[in-house]
Amino acid sequence: MTAPLPDPILRRLGGALALASSSSGAPDGERLAAIAAAERLLAGHGLTLADLAAAPRPAPPPAPEPAAWSAPDGDLPPWRVMVRALCDYAQRLTEWEQGFLASLSRRRFRPTERQHAVVTRLYRRHVLDQWD
Repeated sequence: MTAPLPDPILRRLGGALALASSSSGAPDGERLAAIAAAERLLAGHGLTLADLAAAPRPAPPPAPEPAAWSAPDGDLPPWRVMVRALCDYAQRLTEWEQGFLASLSRRRFRPTERQHAVVTRLYRRHVLDQWD
């Protein structure tokens, strides 16, 4: 393929090929008609299904940057540091909070945004003495 196909043609081609796929559940006659429609769309631009199959694939989009998950003003340490600091205040924490922090301390990956919000709230309350 030399020039990219216009977006409306790509949408129609995508619809035809989706209908032609075996997972669409369409009867064989409809699937064959969809393939013929795709071939006509391509032929209108001087292309064949073989050209489409041989076309280079676009590069995958870059992975999104992970969320920083720190306070907007940036005054908080990383979440693991906050969890360790909260362990010094275990006597002030509820049983649920103690279990929550224990489970986070065993994690090998970053907590979810909601879990991080809980750690932040506990850190501000118990370590920084900033009550909500």
